[in-house]
Amino acid sequence: MRANRVRAASSLSDGVLVPLNPSPNHLHAAVAGLYIGLSLLASTLYLHLVDPVFSNDILWINYSPNRDQALLIDLFNRGLVTVESNASTVAFDLLAPSASMDKSYVTESTTTEVSPTYARRLILAPLSPLFAITNLRRLSPTWVFNMYSQYCWLDFGHVWEMAHTDARQARCDARYSANAAVAMESILRNQVWADFELNYGGDSGSFRITVQVYLESMVPQGPAWLAATSTALTTFSIDQEVAYWEANNVTYFQLQWHNQYQVGIADTFQIQNALGLVQAITLKKLAKTDEIWTSTNLFWTEYFDQALAFTYNQSLIRSAPNYWTKPPNPYDLEGGAGLFDVGTGDYINQARVFRAVIGPFMSVDLFYIQVPVELTQLYMAFQSMLFGAWSEDHSGLLESIPSVNMQPMPATWQGQVFGGGNPMCIFQPATPYVQQLFSFYDACGVTVPFSLTLTMYSSVFAAVMISSALDVHTTCQLVATNSRECLVHVKNVVQVASTVGLLRPQTLQLSILKTHTLVASLDISIVQFAAVAPVLNWTMLTQPLLHDTSFAFFGWALLYDWVQGDREVVSFQGDAGTLVLISDTQPTISYPSSTKYIGASLWIIFWLMIYATAILCAVYCFCCLWLVHIRFDMEAINLIWFNHLASSIWVGRPLLYVRGMTAILVLSSSQLEIASTSTRSQFVFSPRSLFLTMLVAGEATWIVYVIADCCTIATGRSTRANAVLSLILGWLTLVVLERTNPVLPIATFDRSCSTVNMDQAIRCASGLVQIGNPTRIVVIVILLGSAFLLGTLVTQVFSRWARRPLPTPPRHLLGVGDVYLTTHDTASSSLESMWVMDKVSCIMIGLVPFHWRTRSYIFDVKLWLIHKHMTSTSHASGVTFASQGRHRRNLVVHVLPPSMPPKASLWQHPSIQCLKSTLGVAYVIVSIVGSVSYLKLSRVNLANDMLWANFNMTGAHAFFANWLNQELLLGVHNATMQLTQETINMDGTFDATNAVVQFAANYGAQMQHTDLATVEASVAGLRVTDPCLVPWIFTQYCFVDFNRRWELANSATRLRRCQQHMTTNGAVYLESMLRNIDFSVFQTCWGHAFDVAVGQELSRSDAGQAWMKN
Repeated sequence: MRANRVRAASSLSDGVLVPLNPSPNHLHAAVAGLYIGLSLLASTLYLHLVDPVFSNDILWINYSPNRDQALLIDLFNRGLVTVESNASTVAFDLLAPSASMDKSYVTESTTTEVSPTYARRLILAPLSPLFAITNLRRLSPTWVFNMYSQYCWLDFGHVWEMAHTDARQARCDARYSANAAVAMESILRNQVWADFELNYGGDSGSFRITVQVYLESMVPQGPAWLAATSTALTTFSIDQEVAYWEANNVTYFQLQWHNQYQVGIADTFQIQNALGLVQAITLKKLAKTDEIWTSTNLFWTEYFDQALAFTYNQSLIRSAPNYWTKPPNPYDLEGGAGLFDVGTGDYINQARVFRAVIGPFMSVDLFYIQVPVELTQLYMAFQSMLFGAWSEDHSGLLESIPSVNMQPMPATWQGQVFGGGNPMCIFQPATPYVQQLFSFYDACGVTVPFSLTLTMYSSVFAAVMISSALDVHTTCQLVATNSRECLVHVKNVVQVASTVGLLRPQTLQLSILKTHTLVASLDISIVQFAAVAPVLNWTMLTQPLLHDTSFAFFGWALLYDWVQGDREVVSFQGDAGTLVLISDTQPTISYPSSTKYIGASLWIIFWLMIYATAILCAVYCFCCLWLVHIRFDMEAINLIWFNHLASSIWVGRPLLYVRGMTAILVLSSSQLEIASTSTRSQFVFSPRSLFLTMLVAGEATWIVYVIADCCTIATGRSTRANAVLSLILGWLTLVVLERTNPVLPIATFDRSCSTVNMDQAIRCASGLVQIGNPTRIVVIVILLGSAFLLGTLVTQVFSRWARRPLPTPPRHLLGVGDVYLTTHDTASSSLESMWVMDKVSCIMIGLVPFHWRTRSYIFDVKLWLIHKHMTSTSHASGVTFASQGRHRRNLVVHVLPPSMPPKASLWQHPSIQCLKSTLGVAYVIVSIVGSVSYLKLSRVNLANDMLWANFNMTGAHAFFANWLNQELLLGVHNATMQLTQETINMDGTFDATNAVVQFAANYGAQMQHTDLATVEASVAGLRVTDPCLVPWIFTQYCFVDFNRRWELANSATRLRRCQQHMTTNGAVYLESMLRNIDFSVFQTCWGHAFDVAVGQELSRSDAGQAWMKN
């Protein structure tokens, strides 16, 4: 016999259970339960979908540092090279075909190739007065005269000249008057004069002896200039200083090229998520390093001028009577370099040619030549055209073009011997081959042939630039060493370029012509010291890059390398002439690109979503059990409102809002992934499927749930229709928006830099990648809000024409469920109307019915109260409640009479009551003040993730890092100590704005050969090593295998040494490496070389094949 529903008559406390008529809604209830189950299943699927999104703080699905981040870094490092040093924001299309790299990002650790010329491009470019002044005011006083600027004048007014020679002074007047860097005043005006005098001033300072003494004698101009210059920093703002420079016709600040040290650089870009939060990613970070300094023969900085003139008590101002190169005691500045022939005192061979073509040593200006904008634009147009053709080249013709190495010799250079292509190397021996071009790293110690690597890119670029004017045979006649290979390569390039439609670039013709004219006007060349044997009467040969059609193919290839930062162009300007030379290829520097910079602090949001879903699933399961228990005897329509009611009551509106916002964040973030082939990788937009879009849009409508719930007090009984209509409208709108206008990534180059001591190092923030769009969040919220308003409007309009139901007394016990749930009225003889509701609906709204012993109870989750009922049967399927009628103005509560009458008490006196109220209000105020105070206090403790109060990088971090480095060097291991011990101390203070962490440069090597030399550490290290880098591990192998069957020692003597002393060293066994790496990855990098060197020999025997297999 089917169980009957029961009613419990109660205002909030007492009631009786009343049998009800059976309900025929079994099937409907089952279908409604299934619908809710499917909706919760979709919510669980949504968790699986957003798991990889919230695994990082930028909301990038499946983001990986060694894959996505590494490709971004490579693209930015390559793209930034072509951005002008003074350019504003430049858009960068991450999804363009040209935004690809010739790499596959499959290894655990990746590196990016950094061009060492990039930092020089930025620092040695003509800097704006604003940028120069801002950074000059941060210049260390010890570095003032170490900057690479060869001064022409002391002052902007050009009253006091400082050039080394008359010819250079004339060159200054003709070329450099607008360059602030050649006027010492530009630096001195922007220094703290007290600090400057501490280093160079005073009675015995170099500046006083070489400059100030003479100025003080030039009354009144000299003292007035000194007074104005020494106070300019405090009297002129930056804007006023800029105006002062411009008033003196100074428009830029450009330092000079040198190779004394490699400029340091720290470069970053930012990734912005949909919330607008940004994360900084390091593109490259290279320290300043000292180099070979062969440019010292051309100029050696003002510091050495000051030091020598100070030593001989001479002045650096040309008009001074004791000017240091003026008789009667002239200093032989050029002779001091020691470049003349010791026997004769004359300059001979290449030194003589240098002086004849360029001019005297120690008076040469080296200015960095920026890539012309026209050439850069031509390069970008070509790249776009090339990659567009590549995307349509399904046969792989372009990929089939190999890189080749050529040694071209201009036609007019035939039949001579060569003495170097670097003007800074003047003692090179004669060779029959053309020697390498000038290079930043050339130590002038060896002779290396000039060679040019023609890649697929530079080859096709050259072929496109020359087009029909290219004569393959004439061009390859210049490559005497491998002319046949040249013919094959160039013909193949021309054929492939023609096949894919690159040799008909009608849109580029005007740009090519304009760029050709511009480059020709710059007179960029390669040079060689040369002579005709055996007399060796040296001369200098010059070959402009684009002058001869036969050499133009190689010239355009050199220009392509220049644009990409592989080469640099420097103007050697001397007293006799000027050479504008393109350099040799500069080797790139590898920098790790897979370092983890992105945190996962948003992961807590994902756990909140798991919590919310788990609660709803638990409540649903509980309801299902009750639904089975009551044999599906309930109003099915009530179960439909499960998500509306259970989520609001059991989960809470704040968590619902957070859950809806997670979906909005997902919809506001782009869907990027990497598409890779065997040789190339690039980003592609991977939109969600329609089903997943509908799923995420549905989750976003939790916001509508919250809005509808909060507005229930205004919308009343129309909330049910309004909520449904609003949800449908909002959901459809989001689906259409996502399908028609998805969020795409936006990348921009926006370089903002500051220098360290002007030319020591440079720090840049170079761009932004918007993986999410904060504006889309606003749009979605507005759309959902509009959907709710539209739904409300439609519902209200409809309700005006619909027949209004009889007013229903409010059912406060149901809370928000009052406007959703269907109940049945039942007769009552009392003044209270009676209504019944099934127990599953009760659970949904937080009223949990249960029995304990002989009594029936209802646990109100919302109020955290238990309501008692009279005895009932255990099979009741519903509960009947009493609500006051309309004539009732107050809630009737039945209160049991007290066991004895209350006694009058002193505590009931009005004065006491007033005092208690006052104390209560005071307590509330004190609590609020305490909370505010706690917030201010917690800002200190919660300012970092370690909860370390007052922690900063220049204080606690610098102290602890320096102390820890010291302890590590002393061999302290596994020590536990309190940081407040007196023994933990460091000399000096740690309250400066800048701090330095000192460490031993050889500590890594020490660790490698001590603590990390154990078998355990070695195996662990090998297993995380990039398999492609294994051959670079610095070890000399003795044997292939641990059984020593196959020997690898390169001599019999070493083999005996291996057998006697090294058998216990795992590093001499090739097997120790190969068995602990991913051999398939190793094969992709070194497969052919390994097979030739080892594999083929092992494959000849069964033992070798078995070893290889295992």
